[in-house]
Amino acid sequence: MDIRQKVVSGLRWSTTAKFGAQLVSWACTLVVMRLLEPRDYGLMAMAVAFVSFCTLLNEMGLGAALIQARELSERNLRQIFGAVLVLNSALFLLLFFGAPLIAAFFDEPRLRMYVPVLAFQFPLFAFFVVPDSMLARAMDFRKKAIIELVATIASALTTLTMAVFGHGVWALIAGALVFPFVRVIGLNRVVSYPRRPLFDFRGFSSLARFGGLVSLERVLWYMYSRADVFIIGKLLGAQALGFYSVAMHLASLPMEKVAGIMHQVGFPAFARIQGNKDLARNYNLKVTRIVGNLAFPIFFGLSAVAPEFVAVVLGDSWRVAILPLQLLAVVAPLRVLNISLAPSIQGFGRPDISVKALALACLVMPTAFVIGAHWGLMGVSISWLVGYALWFFYTLPWGLALIDLPSRDLVRELVRPAGLAVAMLLLVQGMRLGMSQWHIVPPILLGVLVVSGAVSYIAGVLAVNRGALREVWGIVRG
Repeated sequence: MDIRQKVVSGLRWSTTAKFGAQLVSWACTLVVMRLLEPRDYGLMAMAVAFVSFCTLLNEMGLGAALIQARELSERNLRQIFGAVLVLNSALFLLLFFGAPLIAAFFDEPRLRMYVPVLAFQFPLFAFFVVPDSMLARAMDFRKKAIIELVATIASALTTLTMAVFGHGVWALIAGALVFPFVRVIGLNRVVSYPRRPLFDFRGFSSLARFGGLVSLERVLWYMYSRADVFIIGKLLGAQALGFYSVAMHLASLPMEKVAGIMHQVGFPAFARIQGNKDLARNYNLKVTRIVGNLAFPIFFGLSAVAPEFVAVVLGDSWRVAILPLQLLAVVAPLRVLNISLAPSIQGFGRPDISVKALALACLVMPTAFVIGAHWGLMGVSISWLVGYALWFFYTLPWGLALIDLPSRDLVRELVRPAGLAVAMLLLVQGMRLGMSQWHIVPPILLGVLVVSGAVSYIAGVLAVNRGALREVWGIVRG
């Protein structure tokens, strides 16, 4: 198989598996949201705030270094395995014994129980990095997709079962632990690799240097993207954080899956074509077209129907989450695009460019969140919309310069899908106002608005953007 065939195959397998998994996961998640209280989600958000940060450090970018390296020896694989064993053991101990400090930071004593349990993920991670990265390096996306499908479904069903039996936040914790457990078992069954760790790290500097930059990139990303959780939890409390975290979760679900597929397939592909700027430019423009034509209608549509969606799916007790969801969904397409463009930078061996851009985000976004918090959840959500858009367009040329791609060429690919999505959003808002006097029950109103928005967007695509449909169909056909 050539690179194009492997990329298309990877997109097929990853998309099919994630779609199947998410049908189950989203259905379970929406039921769980009705069973649990906003405070449960707030407590979980506090508990995972520090755990997620440690997850970014659990392999110090060595998995990415394994994928990007031109040549690898058995000694290198054993060194990486040894390094991740040491790192994950240290992180487990840090969280297990540091839980009282985390509880004190948020002034929430219950975190003393939750954080040590979540820390048991890290011994599992030690046996995940090498086999997962070896599958990605080989571009064997079929096995990766099947394993993640099984793990996602197992996690979702675990959470749902425990929520039904009234276990509250423990249902969320159990689901978070089941996913890595099933994933590690699956990876170690299908991948053969040297399972004897090596703790002699001589000749390891090039891998460690690249991995260190990737790890720094992840840390900076976490610092700016999760600063809202720390600030809301500290200034506005667990109840407000619960509403906000659910809104962010709903606005991020499609983003994480679409962008995750692009990164999972794109990074190994760009690593294979290092130095070929012409091919990289073509790939980036194609990714932008595909993501733009998916992300803008999905997220703007979610923003347009957020009031009815929350009322029907989550219930009246979650109405406070409507406005944050509307605002966070509008900025989500730019976040998807940013994640989707990152593989070319890493694949070409220049994570330092991302580090520079994310360092700026660490100054801009937390400052915006602190200012916005004075106006509650609405203020923080507006901070995302304004601050992220300014940062994204300011730093966009930095990564594109690596492959000699003018940012105006990339932005040009977004004009039509963004314009059609805005027209769809305005149509849905107008229909809601026009039908408000009819007092239609929310489930029927939601259905009418969704169908109307989808029909209007598809009609617009057929009128002015048929090339996008042909391109997507070409990928489906292979």
